[in-house]
Amino acid sequence: VHSANPKAPKFEVLALSASRAWVQVGALFELFSNGTGEAFLNGKIEDPSLAAPLYVSAFRQEDGSYNVVWSRPTRRRDLAAEMAPKADEGLPPLPGADETAGPATQGTEAGLGQSSAEHAFAS
Repeated sequence: VHSANPKAPKFEVLALSASRAWVQVGALFELFSNGTGEAFLNGKIEDPSLAAPLYVSAFRQEDGSYNVVWSRPTRRRDLAAEMAPKADEGLPPLPGADETAGPATQGTEAGLGQSSAEHAFAS
């Protein structure tokens, strides 16, 4: 990127869309190390095809190439999602599910079915 603005990115990151058009998906800015004063590039690549943005840093090597380091932010733990049964795990069979259904018994009105509890509750 050629700009007189010192806060402008040094590079734009482009991707080729399905319609064969170039789309900007990120930018890299030139920063300087506090300790050494050495310049490096830092930025983010964000595209709908990615699960999360990629944070990228690029450090220039002596041969002119760049050593690229990237990371993705960690997602916050969603306790409700962690506790929910996973679709691919399947649930164990219910007690008595492998037994054939017997005759209707008292207390099974309204479609509640027979209790699988060992001891019936007294009314």
